[in-house]
Amino acid sequence: MDFANKIKGYVENRSRGRVKVIWYLAGVMGDEPEVVEKIQAGQLQGAVLTVTGLGKIHPAIRILSLPFFLQNYHEVDYILDSMFPEFKRLFDEKGFVLLGFTEVGFPHLFTCSEPVRTVQDLSRLKMWSWKGEDLIEAALKDLGFDNIRTTSLYETKGALEKGLVNAFYVPCYAGLGLQWYSHAKYISDFTLGYTSSAFVIDKKFFQGLPGDVQNIIQQASDFMMKPLRTIIREEEEKACQGMIRRGIKVSKPSPEFISELKKRSQEIYFKYADQKYPRDLLQKIIDQLEEYRSNKSQNR
Repeated sequence: MDFANKIKGYVENRSRGRVKVIWYLAGVMGDEPEVVEKIQAGQLQGAVLTVTGLGKIHPAIRILSLPFFLQNYHEVDYILDSMFPEFKRLFDEKGFVLLGFTEVGFPHLFTCSEPVRTVQDLSRLKMWSWKGEDLIEAALKDLGFDNIRTTSLYETKGALEKGLVNAFYVPCYAGLGLQWYSHAKYISDFTLGYTSSAFVIDKKFFQGLPGDVQNIIQQASDFMMKPLRTIIREEEEKACQGMIRRGIKVSKPSPEFISELKKRSQEIYFKYADQKYPRDLLQKIIDQLEEYRSNKSQNR
C-alpha cells in the first residue's frame, strides 16, 4: 500500500488533480475473478492482480506459474523484461493495458500436521488451491496432490481453522499478510513455482484519457513496479526467517523427492499447451530460458 499510495500521489499531482485515484483494499470488491468482471463491466477501471486475476484476462500469463518453470529471481527478471512486449500485446487484445509487472513471489509448501518427505506423503494432504485456478489444480494433481480443496482467497483462513485444508502453497510474505502461516507447522525448503502480479487498467477507459495523463499513469507504473519487486523480495526473506524463529520447522525432502517433482513438472508443461495457454508462447519462453541458462553457465 505504500507503493499504491505513491502511485496515487504521483498521478494526482502530475495530472494537477484531473485524475483521482481510489484503491479498494482487503477484498471489498470481491476475489480477483470478480474484480476482473467489474473492470469489464465498467464498475472499476483497473487493479493490481496476481496470476489468478491475470489468467482470467489472458491464460498465457499462467505459463509463468507452472511448477519449477522459473527457478530464481534472475530468470524471473529476464523473462518479465524480454517478454513484456508480447504480454502487453496479448492483454491489449483482451481489452486491457498491461502497465507493469510486480510479483507475489515463489510459494513454499506449508503443512499443518506432518512434514512432506516423499511423493506418497503428498496424496495424504488436504491441499488448498485457489478457486477458479483450474490449471494449478490440475498441475497439483499431476504432481501427486490427490486431495485438492478449492476455496476463494478470503475463505481459506476459515478452511484452515476448521481443518478442511491442512496444506497450502504461498510465499512467506503473503502467508504472513493473510495470517495463514499461524496454522502451519512445517515449511518446505523448496518452492513450487512462481506467482506473478501486474498492474492493469481497462483499455477503453485508458484510451479515453488525455495523452499526457496516459503517460503520467504509465510513468507511475514504470517508477514503482520494479522497486516494489525489490522490496517484496527483501520482505519475503525476512518473513520466512521470522516464521522459523516463531517455531515453524523447515521440511527438507530428499534430492530424489525433488528430482521426481521436477520430472513430473516437465511432463506438465506441454500436456496443457493449447488447452490452457498457447503452445507457441510456451515454446518461445522455454527457448529464451534455455538460452539464458546456457549463457549464464558459459560466463561462470
